[in-house]
Amino acid sequence: MELDVREFLQRFTLGELVGRRILVGPDQRLDGKSVKPLIELMREQGISLLTASERGWRLDVTGTWQNASSKSRNHSIECDLEHVRGIFNNQNNYINPHFRSESGLD
Repeated sequence: MELDVREFLQRFTLGELVGRRILVGPDQRLDGKSVKPLIELMREQGISLLTASERGWRLDVTGTWQNASSKSRNHSIECDLEHVRGIFNNQNNYINPHFRSESGLD
């Protein structure tokens, strides 16, 4: 099942997402360390693909992702889900409804 990433994240409380280590830091940011627990949650919920099509962003449960705002626009996560880079570059303000940016920049 495909779902908009914002809609998916809004299904859960901030505390649930922080507790699962999907949102990290004082600004509740999605980053490379968020990928593994996010994919685990997607699988639990029966979601195979998260998208933000107007942002050129997507992530599927195999770890394949796309981010039009990253230097690595298409990438497949093959081994180390803990060190994924570029997947959320310049996207938190747009795809993360829990993000708290003081500067307004991601």
